Amino acid sequence: MIYKCCIMEISIYYIHNVYHDENHPDHKNIKKWAEEQLYREYDKDWTNIMLKHIKYKKTEWDKINETKE
Repeated sequence: MIYKCCIMEISIYYIHNVYHDENHPDHKNIKKWAEEQLYREYDKDWTNIMLKHIKYKKTEWDKINETKE
């Protein structure tokens, strides 16, 4: 029995491979679908620019395991 997560993983690899293989018969369909999903290639500079404007709150993860008495 193939579990849903395995099928999803196979699908992700399939989409990735077809997206980058211009000779694949499904290439145009996958590219069109990706555009509809607002997919974009990974761009480190763009990602850093977008993350720069996020306001983070300081967390207390360093105290998560401390016990309160």
